[in-house]
Amino acid sequence: MPPPHSQSIPPSINVERTSTPSTTSQLQPHDAPETPLSPTEFHQARNRTPIHMIVWRWMQGPNPPRDVTFTPLFAEYQDLPLRLLYRGRLKQRRWQLGLLIIFWFVWLTTFITVIHNSRFISKVNGQDPYFLSCTSVLWSKNHLCGIDGEYCRPFVNSTIPFRCPAGCLGTNALNPRAVGEQIVAYRPLVIGGPFGNSNDRLLEDAVYRSDSFICSAAIHSGLISNRYGGCGIFSLAGSQSYFPSSKHHGISSIMFDATFPSSFNFLSGVNTPHCHDLRWHLLAVSLVFTILSSLFITSIPIFFASVFTGTFFHVGLASDPPFTTNPYELISISLSRFLPAAFCAFVIYKYAVTYTLSLTPQYTVEKTLYWLTCLWIGALNNITLDPIIPIYRLTGRDLRQQPNAITALVIVVLILLVIVLVQAHFFRQTGRMPKYLLAYFSFGAGLSLLAAIPGSALRIHHYILALLLLPGTRLRNRASLFYQGLLVGLFINGTARWGFAGIIETPESLRGRNGLYFSTLPRLVTPEIPPAGNNVTFFWEDVTTRGWEEGVSVVINDVERFRIDGASGAVTWNRTKLAEGAWEKVYVRVGYWGTGEMGDYTAAGVVEEDGTWRAPGSGRT
Repeated sequence: MPPPHSQSIPPSINVERTSTPSTTSQLQPHDAPETPLSPTEFHQARNRTPIHMIVWRWMQGPNPPRDVTFTPLFAEYQDLPLRLLYRGRLKQRRWQLGLLIIFWFVWLTTFITVIHNSRFISKVNGQDPYFLSCTSVLWSKNHLCGIDGEYCRPFVNSTIPFRCPAGCLGTNALNPRAVGEQIVAYRPLVIGGPFGNSNDRLLEDAVYRSDSFICSAAIHSGLISNRYGGCGIFSLAGSQSYFPSSKHHGISSIMFDATFPSSFNFLSGVNTPHCHDLRWHLLAVSLVFTILSSLFITSIPIFFASVFTGTFFHVGLASDPPFTTNPYELISISLSRFLPAAFCAFVIYKYAVTYTLSLTPQYTVEKTLYWLTCLWIGALNNITLDPIIPIYRLTGRDLRQQPNAITALVIVVLILLVIVLVQAHFFRQTGRMPKYLLAYFSFGAGLSLLAAIPGSALRIHHYILALLLLPGTRLRNRASLFYQGLLVGLFINGTARWGFAGIIETPESLRGRNGLYFSTLPRLVTPEIPPAGNNVTFFWEDVTTRGWEEGVSVVINDVERFRIDGASGAVTWNRTKLAEGAWEKVYVRVGYWGTGEMGDYTAAGVVEEDGTWRAPGSGRT
């Protein structure tokens, strides 16, 4: 019997409708089953849909959107560092804050100690050394030292204590430099070296032309090492008639077989305390503290701010610092660049990093392995990517001159294209493709407008490339952790090393002090050499000029010797007789000057010892 106040369901009422077999004769017209479209009817229906609607629906991705967050490996072990640390009192917020402050203090103290010993207390025989860059020279190219080198004196009787940074072995001359009839580019500019073959007296015997890179020459002579840099004293040795070629310590020097008025050598037995560049020691310190930050700091904003700040000052003060002769000025430069970089870092964090790194503690180890490792690869760009990607400037002429640059550019573009397509696929899966396509269309339109500004050129620097590509890493897959870390590192390297250079630059700023103008060139003709061979009269012919040319500069043996008014003319040069009785070789180059500036020079014509003339080849310097 049913309980009181309950009602039984009458048997005539069906509680659940069940389907029963039916026949066609039992169906009503409105109950007719849907008939599948034939292939022909399907294509006709699709053809009636506008193509842009088909594309738009495809771009919107699946509905509902899919979660592309990757599954962590060994998830139960990845949060082990956090479980080991945050126990007992460290579960409380105030104890965690105290530990964080102690951590920052130890990091800062260690960093300052290493930097202080690396840069600020070096001495050379009790004197403060003169800080050099890897490209510092005593003599400037072509006309920049004036007639007979007047602006680059003295040539002898001067000694200077100096200090070189680490890593100068791979420093190359990026603009063409003339050394006799050779045109040197994309190799170390070291002219000369030891006269003997013995490594025991390499330092004492080595003499270098004064337009050699001083620090590269110091490595070649064995005075300093590439890994730690070092200090020394160079002495001006005056005129030399021959500079031999040799290969030592990874550098092949260049031979020059004519007289040059200025040279230098290095003194031995010099006391140089605290002269090692400790950037590798500091790298170990920075790696340890950034890895600890990634493993134990659970707050994403605190983690990102700590790592960004530590890496920025590591680059700006140690691994790739801007050149300055005063080490204390490095602090000023780094601080001045850090403020705008911090603002950009906030934007990067808000629109890219915070989403990608919003992962549970089960991703801690993989976040460290992927994101932080790639950040350091990008931040150390000068020793990680630059040596394997031989692209210094993205101009047509530079790419044609740089060895393997076009091949490297094609490979990089293809890799980027694959990465873009893969990332676009994941954005479609998450339903965000239309929004990001619109953003990148806006970026492209803005860059096109900037490129169209007359009298200037678009220059995509490290930090600009990173800012453009970082929005495309706002995903939670493994690849995005790689790409995002690398791009944040490139942004840090670009701003800490070079500052916020303009995205638009003039041809003058792109060319620099030693670049080519691609100006008109005079034409050297066969000179007159008397039978005695004691002098040579050089002639040059006028060519079609552009109106700015007022005269011709004549460079003999890589030293400017004459400036002659007019587009054509002649000069006579007295040859020097060598000790063995033969006449010295003579290398001559000519170039136009006018309106207060100097144009390019021809390649060198050569007068041999026996008076034979070799006309200049193609090229300009």
